[in-house]
Amino acid sequence: MGDKGFLKKQAEKIYNENPNLCWLNPIKRSDKRIKSNFMYEYTGMIDDKNKDLLYKKEKVSKYFLYSFYDRKRAAKEEADYFKQNKGKEYSIDVRNQRNERFGTIIFESNLDEDPKLIYKLYEERWLIEECFRYYKHALDLTNTRVHSNYSVIGQELINFFASNMTMRLVNKFDESGLTKDMSYRDIMSELASAKKARTHEEGEWQFVRMTKYTEIILQKLEIIPTPETEISPIKKKGRPYKVVDPNAPVKLKGKRGRPKKQIDPNAVVKPKRKRGRPKKQKENI
Repeated sequence: MGDKGFLKKQAEKIYNENPNLCWLNPIKRSDKRIKSNFMYEYTGMIDDKNKDLLYKKEKVSKYFLYSFYDRKRAAKEEADYFKQNKGKEYSIDVRNQRNERFGTIIFESNLDEDPKLIYKLYEERWLIEECFRYYKHALDLTNTRVHSNYSVIGQELINFFASNMTMRLVNKFDESGLTKDMSYRDIMSELASAKKARTHEEGEWQFVRMTKYTEIILQKLEIIPTPETEISPIKKKGRPYKVVDPNAPVKLKGKRGRPKKQIDPNAVVKPKRKRGRPKKQKENI
C-alpha cells in the first residue's frame, strides 16, 4: 500500500519479481487516466451508515482503477477553497475543474475486489500512520519532509522498525492476557515506569523503583522470573465496586435531620411562657 509521493514505476521491478504480491496505490487527481476512463462518472453507492460514498471500478490493461467520492470531504475541501481564494481573481474554469475533484480519491491496483474492501484498506492505512507518529514522538524525532532519496529511505526505515515493534508488542500482550483488562496505552505506561540501575560499577542491571502493579505485568510478560506462587490477577486502579446482594432486603433511607417530635392530641396544652425575665411584683404599702 503506497502513497501519492511514491510512483508505481519505482516498484515495478519488485512487482514483476513477485507475481503474488498485491499492491494498492493512490494516484494524483491530475492523472490523465482519470479523464480518459471517466472515473468521475460514478456507477454505484457504498452501503455505509457513517459515510456517503460513491464509487466506480474500471479495468485498465492489467490492473484496475477505483474512484471514490466522499460527500463530507467534498464539503470541507470546497470550504477550504473559498477560504484560500478570498481576495483573488475568480476564474469559472478553475472553479469547475476543482469542483469536479473535491472529495475524490482514485486508486490503481492489481486486486479485483469489491470497492468497499478497497476503501476499507485505505482507511486502515491511517492506523499505521498513527503508530508511526507515536514512535516518532517517543523517540523525539523531527518531521521528515520528502526532499531527497536519502530522507525518504531514512523515514521509511524508521517506519518499518516501528511497525514491526508494535505488532510484536501487541501479539505479546494478547498472549499474556493483559489486553483483557488494560489498553495498549496503559500497558506501555506501566512498562515505562519500570527503571533499571546498577548497584555498583561492574554489577548487573536490576529493576528499581518498581510498584507491585508493574511487577505483576513484567512477570506476565516473562521479563522477570515468576515466583513459585501463582500470580494474582491484576487489580484495576481505584476503589473496587461494592458487591450488592440482589436478594438482600432493601433498606429505605431516612430523611436527613432530626426527626420530628410526636405530639399527643389528648395531652393538655400548657400556655407558652413569655420570653425574658418575669417582672418583679410590687408590694402594696
